Amino acid sequence: MESYYLNNFEVKPKHSSEEALQKWRKLCGFVKNPKRRFRFTANLSKRYEAQAMRRTNQIVNAVGLLTLWGC
Repeated sequence: MESYYLNNFEVKPKHSSEEALQKWRKLCGFVKNPKRRFRFTANLSKRYEAQAMRRTNQIVNAVGLLTLWGC
């Protein structure tokens, strides 16, 4: 099954790139019961939100440390 995915869709079963996942989602845009079909596929919008939240938390932590040190 893995070789089928790699040959036809260029999608690895685990740890595939974001570009490959976006391409996969666009190709399979109109599927029957998409919630069930994509339940094990990464939610890219949530992944981007988590990255942005991590970045802002790091900035807030850095500013907090600087104020504690009196800089």
